[in-house]
Amino acid sequence: MTSRDDRLEPSEELRRRAKAVVDGQAAKVDGSCDVLSPEAIRQMVHELRVHHIELEMQNDELQRAQLALDAARARYFALYELAPVGYCTLSGSGLIREANLCAATLLGVAREALANQPILSFIESEDRDIFYVHRRRLIASGQPQVCELRLHRPGDSSLWVRLESTVARELDGVMVLRVVLSDISQRKRTEAVLQASEEQYRCLAEDMPIFVATFDADGTLTYVNEAMASLLGKTRRQLLGRKIFDFLSTGNRLLVCERLSVLTPQQPITTYEQDYLKPGGARASNQWTCRAFFDAAGNAVRFQTVGRDTSERKAFETELLAAKRAAERANRAKSSFLAAASHDLRQPLQAISLFNDALLRSGLNADQKKISEYLTLSIHSLGELLGALLDISRLDAGIVPMSPETIEVENFFSRMAAELSPMAERKNLRFMLFCPRRETAIMTDRKLLMSLLGNLIGNAIKYTAQGGILVAVRRRGGQAVVQIWDTGIGIAPEHLNHIFDEYFQIQNSERDRTKGLGLGLAIAKRQSRLLGTDIVCRSRVGRGSVFEFCLPLAGKGRKKEGGPLRKIRAARDRVERHAVVVEDDALVVGAIKASLESVGMRVSTYCSAEQALSNPDIAAADVYISDFRLPGATGVEFLAAIGQRSTRPFKAVILTGDTSRERVAESELSGWPVLFKPIKLATLLSAIAA
Repeated sequence: MTSRDDRLEPSEELRRRAKAVVDGQAAKVDGSCDVLSPEAIRQMVHELRVHHIELEMQNDELQRAQLALDAARARYFALYELAPVGYCTLSGSGLIREANLCAATLLGVAREALANQPILSFIESEDRDIFYVHRRRLIASGQPQVCELRLHRPGDSSLWVRLESTVARELDGVMVLRVVLSDISQRKRTEAVLQASEEQYRCLAEDMPIFVATFDADGTLTYVNEAMASLLGKTRRQLLGRKIFDFLSTGNRLLVCERLSVLTPQQPITTYEQDYLKPGGARASNQWTCRAFFDAAGNAVRFQTVGRDTSERKAFETELLAAKRAAERANRAKSSFLAAASHDLRQPLQAISLFNDALLRSGLNADQKKISEYLTLSIHSLGELLGALLDISRLDAGIVPMSPETIEVENFFSRMAAELSPMAERKNLRFMLFCPRRETAIMTDRKLLMSLLGNLIGNAIKYTAQGGILVAVRRRGGQAVVQIWDTGIGIAPEHLNHIFDEYFQIQNSERDRTKGLGLGLAIAKRQSRLLGTDIVCRSRVGRGSVFEFCLPLAGKGRKKEGGPLRKIRAARDRVERHAVVVEDDALVVGAIKASLESVGMRVSTYCSAEQALSNPDIAAADVYISDFRLPGATGVEFLAAIGQRSTRPFKAVILTGDTSRERVAESELSGWPVLFKPIKLATLLSAIAA
């Protein structure tokens, strides 16, 4: 740009020249003033004053124009010199004639060193042909041209730039090239990353065993991978530009349209399965995931679908379902076998138990009593095994009735401790009970909870040689946490996952029955699930174990528990009562008859319901004891017939050794007390007295 002093010199020269002209004109005026009239002179003076004022006004305009020119030059300096892009002027041969600061920065050379440098010296050798073509087209067409190339910078670094060039003529008519340089290195790096990502996506889409396709809103296919083309039985060339719906069956076309129609910008993805027939006629299945892409107005403009073959998974699921059904059939067969075997075992065991009870009431010497006591222990052990198997069978069958009620924690656990603590005292173990200080009640099934606690506490006592047992109930939020602590042998970590398995016992490989059957915890696990909870065990070998489960607290306004449990009436209260026994097993009939007669009852026995009902006097009996399985009719049907004949209330009990799901359910739904063989005389008398 030109300095202020340079601009003043032409103004002084103009003044000098103007003064010379005025002096020449003044000489002429002085010679002619003598011939002018005063009026002409006044007119001339007036004109001179007007002209003078006009010149002053023009001078003001010139000064304002000069200020505007200075401002424009300042703006030009800001736009040109301080622009964020590079500006440079090249000669027709490509020499740099002028460059701004940004251009010098991009070229990596000081601005004063750029003059008359060839632009090619700053372009990477591989990209010089690009510039040659660019310059040739620019000069030939005279139209603006654009190209992208790399500049070589000091330090062996390169820079991607965009060249936008135009042709211009200077005042002397010389052609120059005006070039704008823009740094596009970041864009190029982004494009490289995007290209790598697209290449990776392309490889994934092509190499993975999935079906990929993209199509426009009208269904026109814009991309398919090889797997998709193979699935449709076409080549890519045959598919691209065609409607995807042309290759779908009517049913699948409707399914796809329905799925795509519900997609929204908020829910742009849908997944569904599609069955179809392969060219050979075999059925196949695919799972598809479709994504919709929307414009600013919320209209779907493009769809992408990805699918995978699920035929193998479907076949596996079918096989798994078949295996599950086979396992269920096997489980039902096992339950049926167990029920049948249990029934056949219970019949003689029932007879042995009752005969042994009757035998103990007869006159026996000391040796005979000892043998009878051993026989009682054997019967008890076998009865425990059958009872445990029955419990598992009933729990697995899902027919154990649930009767939730409000239970006061302190009263319930105090009674439970009174019943179970003698087991600990016989082993010289301490038995302690801890309950919350404030009144607490739980909502659960009383009988199941008592049985569950009996199994867990009995297991703790069994495996504790010294120390004691602690039963604790604590409040935790809206639940009551029940814990059974012991100082027993403990459980190794590798056994914790197996202690609830049937017949699993630690330190009882010889299967000593005095150490239990190995079914208590298996039954407890099933009972806890029925109560809606789960048992958690923590243990340390040699230190002891803790079993824990949770029960829901009862809500406010709960009712108090009922009165004390009903006591079993004494045997003498049943003397002179008439009992009818219907049982097809002669040994069991004889055992029941002998046992009831030993307490003073009068007993009539029959081997079938038909035989019993043929006696018109049978309706006068006080008690009816019937086996469930009878020739020609069930015990339930027999008691129903008695109910129609009898004119007064009577007691009845159904005996059964059948643990099948159907039989157990039918027995318990009859409305009569059900006892599972083998039974003790006291249990039978208690049921009769109830």
